[in-house]
Amino acid sequence: SIGVLYSPIEGLRYRGTYSTSFRPPALGRTGATDRETRFFSTALINSIFDITPSDPSVADVPVLELIGTGTGLGAERSESWTIGVDYDAAWGTRELSFSTSYFDTVFSDRINTPPIPGGFSLAAVNEFARNPDVFVEGTVTPNPTQQQIDALLAQSNFPVAIIGLDFGPEQAQFLVNNTTVNVSRTVVRGLDFDVRYNQPIGPGEFTAGVNATYLLDFTQQGAPTVPEIELLDTLYNPLDLRLRGQLGYQVGGFTGNMFVNYADGYQTSTTEDGRPIGSYTTVDLS
Repeated sequence: SIGVLYSPIEGLRYRGTYSTSFRPPALGRTGATDRETRFFSTALINSIFDITPSDPSVADVPVLELIGTGTGLGAERSESWTIGVDYDAAWGTRELSFSTSYFDTVFSDRINTPPIPGGFSLAAVNEFARNPDVFVEGTVTPNPTQQQIDALLAQSNFPVAIIGLDFGPEQAQFLVNNTTVNVSRTVVRGLDFDVRYNQPIGPGEFTAGVNATYLLDFTQQGAPTVPEIELLDTLYNPLDLRLRGQLGYQVGGFTGNMFVNYADGYQTSTTEDGRPIGSYTTVDLS
């Protein structure tokens, strides 16, 4: 990594960094045996999550899905740029600091599950019927042969879980491989903010601060041959805005703090069937 720091006046600093990284798969993922299969119908998923089938032909079809850690995982790589400004000031006993940064990180071969349009893996078949061209080859297989079904089942380390069906996986009309793989490209862009203030009050010192992260993009591309998929603000993916505020007071050996945490709302998916999940705020006291 390399960095540049420029301070034109006392208390003000401009900075920029460029870095690359390399990370092999964690030991827990190397040789993992957590792969399992589940057999269910799209009608069950549609009813639970109130999904409108994109095509009547996939409204009620049996699906065999493989989940868990994939085999043959390779190393992740990344390339990251940041630019930022820091400012510190003091007025007598009062102190203020401010910091903001823009970051742009591109991951290659990041270890993750295959990106599904809309960000909801259980609706993969529905999204495949809507737009098959955005799926990485092998993620969703329609009308599988018995050989393909057997090959998927052979990767599982547990008996197949049959959910709500009275027949076996040999009658699957779709295969979904949702195991962890090396995703071709992941892009994360956003802004970080941090403001801190403190001053003596009475016999002790008062502190206050706000920390925030605002994401502009979180996209994944499963393979170079398919388009990028925006997954920001979807189920199990990053939120665009998170805030954490702090108020504290310290006197002698006593310190009291209150933290207010805010997480922005999101959708279960970015499709027309996505359900809104409201923002929420929590409070920590210590």
